[in-house]
Amino acid sequence: MIEISLKRLPLPCMLNQMYRAIPMTIKRGSRPVTISKTVLSAKSRKLKAALCMAITLQLKARPMLDRPCSISISVTPPDCRKRDVDGYFKSLLDSLQAAGVVKDDSLFVQVSGEMMPCPKRPGWCDVTVTELP
Repeated sequence: MIEISLKRLPLPCMLNQMYRAIPMTIKRGSRPVTISKTVLSAKSRKLKAALCMAITLQLKARPMLDRPCSISISVTPPDCRKRDVDGYFKSLLDSLQAAGVVKDDSLFVQVSGEMMPCPKRPGWCDVTVTELP
């Protein structure tokens, strides 16, 4: 059983800040129609790159996990504003996949999280990934 601990990672992007809708005008027949295309926001791309770099620096060279895993996430917020701990999960799981910790983020079958007391600047998260038997 493999266990990976990552300490003091930068906070990932909250889910409600992760995507942006870009309006686009296309032609349908003879008239223009406005639709929207959903893309990762610039803030989300920047934070994901920083998170991947921090993960890579802590892991060095480890094998990629390709079996079901559990993950425990501890979030220390940068201030005392009200937040949902589950708003950090999507971005963090995607970053773990992008950094090569797991083959696919669908392998996380058990997810637990806790919000630590505040305030702690600049805010961080601690992650423990455990491969299940």
